[in-house]
Amino acid sequence: MTRRVIPAEIKILHILEGAAEISTAQGRYLLMPGMALALGAGEWCQMRPRQYVRLWAVYSDERFLREQMAWFLPDAERVVAGMHPLEWDGRAIVLAPGIAALRQVEPLWRQMSILRSGTHSPEVVATHTLELLARWMRLILPTFLDEASDTPTTPWTPINGRLTDTGSIGYIGRAIQL
Repeated sequence: MTRRVIPAEIKILHILEGAAEISTAQGRYLLMPGMALALGAGEWCQMRPRQYVRLWAVYSDERFLREQMAWFLPDAERVVAGMHPLEWDGRAIVLAPGIAALRQVEPLWRQMSILRSGTHSPEVVATHTLELLARWMRLILPTFLDEASDTPTTPWTPINGRLTDTGSIGYIGRAIQL
């Protein structure tokens, strides 16, 4: 069991293996593989692993994460009630993005964890952080959206055409032409 902690940052837990019981001011939550919990800055929590747990704990500046998430979720009406970053009160939110999504997310957290090692300029760190955060959000986006939303959506498709054909770039493009 961990001691009760009150992080100054937003805390996000992703459970990859095993299970953990998380206690907060709002109650207790049993998190299994494929589940996540978000908790606002200044909210206390305590964790009790159930025999074994492998997880990622991510801490983020609250203002930064709320602002970025608001960009990723521009239509608050499509977001599950209470989960939009501009209306979230910091209480524990339990999400179930699924184990497949969290396994895809793990390499992103791993990359983020070494960004501030001092080997990169602040600009590179900021740019790469935003890139990784956007990739994370793309993977877990469905867990934030209200399935009952009647707003039609179309599947995302990349831009096609001559300008996106990598074969037409540089030496490879010239070789293809010859």
